[in-house]
Formats: sequence, structure tokens, C-alpha cells
Amino acid sequence: MLMSLGLVARASARTLYVAPSGNDGNPGSLERPWMSIRRVNGAALKPGDMVRFQGGKTQVWDPPGTSGQPTTYLAPQSGVTYNSYGTGQARISSPSNADVFFYGNSNVVIENLELTGGQDQDAIASHGTDGAAPSSGVIVYGNTIHDRANGVHTGFADSDWTVERNRISDMSDNGIFFDRRNRPCVNFQTYDGSRGMKALYNTIARVGQNPPYPAHGIYDNSVGGEVVGNAISAFGNGKPAGDGSLGSSGVSIRFRDSVVADNVLDGQDVAHTNGIDFFAMDSVAGGSARWERNRISGVSHAGIYVAREFPGSQDCNGQPRPGALAPAQAFRIAENTIATTGNRGAMIDFEYPNGSLTLSGNVGAGATRFEQEPPKPSRPNAVRLVQSDGDLLSGAAWPGARAVLRVADRVLALLR
Repeated sequence: MLMSLGLVARASARTLYVAPSGNDGNPGSLERPWMSIRRVNGAALKPGDMVRFQGGKTQVWDPPGTSGQPTTYLAPQSGVTYNSYGTGQARISSPSNADVFFYGNSNVVIENLELTGGQDQDAIASHGTDGAAPSSGVIVYGNTIHDRANGVHTGFADSDWTVERNRISDMSDNGIFFDRRNRPCVNFQTYDGSRGMKALYNTIARVGQNPPYPAHGIYDNSVGGEVVGNAISAFGNGKPAGDGSLGSSGVSIRFRDSVVADNVLDGQDVAHTNGIDFFAMDSVAGGSARWERNRISGVSHAGIYVAREFPGSQDCNGQPRPGALAPAQAFRIAENTIATTGNRGAMIDFEYPNGSLTLSGNVGAGATRFEQEPPKPSRPNAVRLVQSDGDLLSGAAWPGARAVLRVADRVLALLR
């Protein structure tokens, strides 16, 4: 019975077509397509339906003569796929909003579209709060996204997004931002972030072009986030924050259980850049971080930077955050290739005070300059270096190179 119901559902799914030369009074067939995104947003679509926009054309928001509030974004409906047909990608460019805006929509596919517009708005954005029925099961695949604020910007309660094989460039802020967006005022001791977020095999270039603060190729505020196989370049804007360590980065992590693997990160020698950085923003012990087989180059601060805590921390009421923001975590940093530039660039700059650190098979070259932080009695150093096997700290692969590992208020300087 269940199988027969599934076959009926698939058989009843529709494919609807949209073209600038169409008419919203048409049935939406290939021969007689709809014209506008307004018609798409107002249609009663069902899970399994597919909406296809004409490739190589800029899509129409409203038909001529439309009165009332103008349409400014594509509003996905749950269970529906949106993509292009014909030659090239369909172009969706909102003049005053995100091109695609999620508000409690799940199991949506956005694929093979060109999304662009002004750099003051995101290409794909999600409200993502509990009250808005957060979006989950979203796939963003094979799109060309450029000249926006953020390429993909999710909310704090969203989950299970896969952002894969997109080409993202010329962002004023971040390429992909799994955010704490629109969160209520919560105690950061209990806030848990979103879950199941994946950024896979994307190509990201030239992010952080305009803001007066650092930006990132991929900025991941989720628990258990996966950042795998991405090629990220030109992610620095040369603007520091805090003590200069909080700069732009290829990948920036905030929560536990992250996987960052097989990425190629090239900062192109811009100041105040890290390949991968981590600033703790939760307090749940027992988490882990697994960062492996990344190729990092052209970064001036550190190839991999693990901070003691997020600098200048305040909660959303403007009060200092509680002290225990560095719960025990197990870090594994293995088989990375790192080449830093400038007179400060450390290959691995590790300040996290609690848990364990495993190093294995890393190779590279970097400067040895080091700035020790003042002692912090409230932050005793409890990290354990549990393994250092054939990696850059022994200089095995780079004769004559010297590497520095900083752990809280002490230094391990291991020379060849």
C-alpha cells in the first residue's frame, strides 16, 4: 500500500516552466510557460513538483501592470525543486532583497541557477528561527552565485543543509555562512547552534570585499558541520579585529564536532589571514575537531589558528559571557600541507586550554615569530599533546624549517 501511494505521488508531480516571454495566465507547460516569479510564489505547489526557469534569461519578477507590493524574492515551497531549462542558467537578480528567501521551508532543491544583485543583500537567505518553523533538508547545488553579501546565509535553527558544487565569487561578506542568525537572546553556555550543515566541493573566490570587519570563505556556526573538498581563494580583506589574530580566513569554525578536510585554501598573501580558525562559542564538553588533508597557502597569521576563546565576548544583553567557554575537546590536525607568509605566519598556532591535541603527518613552512599572551589564571592550561607523529613540528619534510606550536601561555618549539 505504501509503495502504491509513493507511485501515485510521483505520478502526480508536475513540471512547470517559466520564461520572460510567457504569460501568467498560461498553464505553465513547456509550450505555454508562466512569465513571473510572482506567479511561481502564488502557485499551490506540492512536494515533488519542479519549477524550471528559462536558461540564459533574466527572470521577470512581476508582469507588466502589476499593482500592489512588488515581488522581490523567490519564496521556495517545501518539497519543490527549482532549476533551469534550455541553454545556460536562468538568472534571478533581486533589486532589493535576497534572490531566494526561506521562511520555514524544507526539502527544497535550488540548483543550476545564476543568483546575483547588489552586495547589500544575500543570494540565498533563511529566516531560520524556531518561531518561523526552521528550514531543513535543503540542497543548494550547482549554482553560480556572485556579487552578493553572502552566497548562502542560514539561520540559527536551520538544520541539514547541503551546499554543494556551487561557484561563489565577489561577496561583500562570506561565501557560505551557517549563522546564528535571528537567534533569541540566549545564554551562550546553553546555545547549541544548528546541526547537519555541509559545505562540499564549492569553488569560492574574492569574499569580504566591503565590510569593515573580517570575512570568511566558509563561516560555520553549526554543531557537527562538514566542510569538505572546497577550493577557496582570495578570502582576505586585510582588516584585523581584536589582537590581529581574528582576521579573515578560508574556513572559520565556532562549535564542536567539526570536520574540515580536503580543502584548498589560498589567502593570496593578504594581511591578517588564517587558513582555518576556531573560536569557541559553546560550553559542551566531549566534542572534537578533525581537520585533515587540507592544503593551505598564502596566509599571513597562521595556517591553522585555534584560539583560547572568542575575543571581546558579550552575550546578547551586552553582559560578559561566562568564564567556562573552553570545554574539553579533542583536536586532530593531520596530513595538512601549510605554507604561510610574512614575518608572523605560524603553521599551527594553538591556544585552546582544554582537552587534547593530536598532530600527525603535517608538512609545510612558516615563520617562527610568536607573541605570548599574558597569563590568565582563570584559564589554566589543561591541553594534552597526545601524539606528534612525523609532522611539521619535527621538520621531517622541510629540512631547515622551524615550526612553532603555541599552547595557551606556553610554547612547544620543536626544531629539526
